[in-house]
Amino acid sequence: MKTILSIISSMLIATTIVAQDYTDALRFSETFPMGNARFTSMSGAFGAIGGNISGLSINPAGSAIFKNNTFEISPAFLHTKTQNYYRNSYNASFSSSMAIPNIGVVFTHDIEDSDVLISGISIGFAANRQNHFNSIANFNAINNSNSLTDDFVRYANNNIFQNSYTNLAWDTYLIDYDTIQNAYYSDNRWFFNNSVYTQYGQLQDVSYRRSGASKEYLFNIGLDFSEKVFIGANINIESINYSETYEISEKDINNVIENLESFKYIFSYDAIGAGISSDIGIIVAPIKSLRLGLAAHSPIVYTVEENYKGSLQANYDNPIDGINSSLQRQHTGDFIYNFRKPGKFIGSIAYIYKNIAVIGFDYESVNYKFAQFSSNTESFSGKNSEIHTKLKRVNNIKTGAELRYGPLRFRGGLALYENPYESIDFNSWFYRRDVSGGIGISNDDFYIDFSWVKSMKHGQETFYNDIIGNPVQAKSNTYSDNFFLTFGLKF
Repeated sequence: MKTILSIISSMLIATTIVAQDYTDALRFSETFPMGNARFTSMSGAFGAIGGNISGLSINPAGSAIFKNNTFEISPAFLHTKTQNYYRNSYNASFSSSMAIPNIGVVFTHDIEDSDVLISGISIGFAANRQNHFNSIANFNAINNSNSLTDDFVRYANNNIFQNSYTNLAWDTYLIDYDTIQNAYYSDNRWFFNNSVYTQYGQLQDVSYRRSGASKEYLFNIGLDFSEKVFIGANINIESINYSETYEISEKDINNVIENLESFKYIFSYDAIGAGISSDIGIIVAPIKSLRLGLAAHSPIVYTVEENYKGSLQANYDNPIDGINSSLQRQHTGDFIYNFRKPGKFIGSIAYIYKNIAVIGFDYESVNYKFAQFSSNTESFSGKNSEIHTKLKRVNNIKTGAELRYGPLRFRGGLALYENPYESIDFNSWFYRRDVSGGIGISNDDFYIDFSWVKSMKHGQETFYNDIIGNPVQAKSNTYSDNFFLTFGLKF
């Protein structure tokens, strides 16, 4: 019977992809810009301040404020800690890496006796990191309520057989078919005398390992109108490089589950994508000490190529197929799809007191409901509906200040990001908080800056769904300490 049903199940494949969902849409849409040390030390609040290469990612009009040709490069050290909570258990994980989140150059040219009041033009190029994905999260606990096998059974009973998911459970005997009940079952959930019986109590170990980054390569032009109005535009090539490995194992350590001893499921995928977008911006200086900024970032459509692999090993107390007590299967594949990242609007204000102090404030609005997956070979209507239902518009605020004393610069900043989830309450009025500070030294020829950014971000992981489709979830808060050093030349 198992052989006959295996042929039938292979004909019921609804899809081969399980990676994309609303959490991936949010991950690919969010931006927490990194850049040079001055930019990061002031939480990126440069929408109206301008004159900063990393700030061109916020408001492209900022290039028109430069008075000198400038080149800079910024190495960084990134350290991340996750605190993970699952079924009254706690785990902590750490990861560290080196990066170059910023490199760029701006060329300026003064224009005299212009009939159109243009007093300067600038051209720039910059590579700025927009998000950093490196993190590790581990969870473990005794589960007396459900199992990953419940999700396999639920999928199978809905005739959804995925090569890298449900089919692996079928081929390793984690699920089987009851011809009397006409339904699938497992060693955790089965039928007897027309009744449903369950048996749990297994130890679960779950881990996520993530790496990669999203980056922006921008080409900028800025125009200075008599130091009263500055306008600018960017053409951007944006890229995503993301890798994730999800691993879950269940062990019957108390010998409460008949026949099934343990199993381990691993799903890993690499996603590489790129797309083109554009930004426009304006900065107005009604008086010398006050600047007002406004910028609009267009949506971007990434073309994403994904390579994935699912594997499952199941171990039994006795031979499950008459020969083997341990079975292992795997499936690999690739997929190309499109992802639309929503655009955003940024309003800014800055106050400049002589050559002594600068204060900037940015307000950012982005609607994650407009994120969307599409493909010529797969239907994403259900997942796009989920994005629209579970994500929302957010309003983020950033503020930063700089105090100058001779060649020395002292800086600080704060950024607060609103919760993007419609129905997840983190019991906090912010979703992510960045607190930053830094120092620098500058003269007419060069500058050296250092910054430290301390971040805290609330998170939630979904492992799988139970037998009725409710998500099995855990809390995971991420803490980051990131250090930036910038070397810049003026010429």
